[in-house]
Amino acid sequence: MGKSLTAHPIPAKRGVLVTDGLYKYARHPIYTGVLALGLAFVLSGGLFPHILFFSVLLVLLNYKASFEEQLLRARYQGYASYAEKTGRFLPKLKR
Repeated sequence: MGKSLTAHPIPAKRGVLVTDGLYKYARHPIYTGVLALGLAFVLSGGLFPHILFFSVLLVLLNYKASFEEQLLRARYQGYASYAEKTGRFLPKLKR
């Protein structure tokens, strides 16, 4: 990933579409990890603030992922096909 790993969702000008490794299973594996930590936080306490925190985190990361995917679709010709086969945060179940 190198310089492509940033907090900003704008694709690098010289970047390439990564579809292997963890990205083979989920389009946003880093967000998946963050959400897993947030869920663990909820399960450890279960208090309203924990649940609220996780809910806000889920909404924000889903919004950020949607925005990022719009940019990736415009930047990489194969992104639409990749997105169709790969889940956003979790692997898609094969039928």
